[in-house]
Amino acid sequence: MFGGEVCCGFQFWQSLSVAAVLIYVYGEDFEHDPLPQMPPLKLNVAVDKEWKGFYFRPEIEWSAVQNRISEKFNENTTPEYALFHMKISKEFDIGTNR
Repeated sequence: MFGGEVCCGFQFWQSLSVAAVLIYVYGEDFEHDPLPQMPPLKLNVAVDKEWKGFYFRPEIEWSAVQNRISEKFNENTTPEYALFHMKISKEFDIGTNR
């Protein structure tokens, strides 16, 4: 079994950056059959933006089709898919605790 992640990020301005992560895992047993529950190739890309004290992080999570399945464990193939996530946050200064 082997796998890895490749990460990169770019800071365009102080308030705007982009990050990407590519993830791949490969595994097989001693009979050269795929191991069960091995995830397919994945890519996550996110943009971080700060604006007037608000922080925005839209993110795309993409997963490739999964054809390397373990028939011994009755796994099924899965199609590729993409998910969109959106995080919005705000920091508040509520003073100091005494």
